[in-house]
Amino acid sequence: MSTEKRKVCGIDVHKFFLVVMILDREGNSQTKRVSQDLESLLGLREWILF
Repeated sequence: MSTEKRKVCGIDVHKFFLVVMILDREGNSQTKRVSQDLESLLGLREWILF
């Protein structure tokens, strides 16, 4: 079983929104600002798992 990660995710929590960054093993990064409603959080989950 490998413990190496393909990507990591950091989340900065604010009062009304989140700032999320995903970094992969090649050094590519993606940043997204997400509101804290249920629909946006479910979309965030899908974005992180993709």
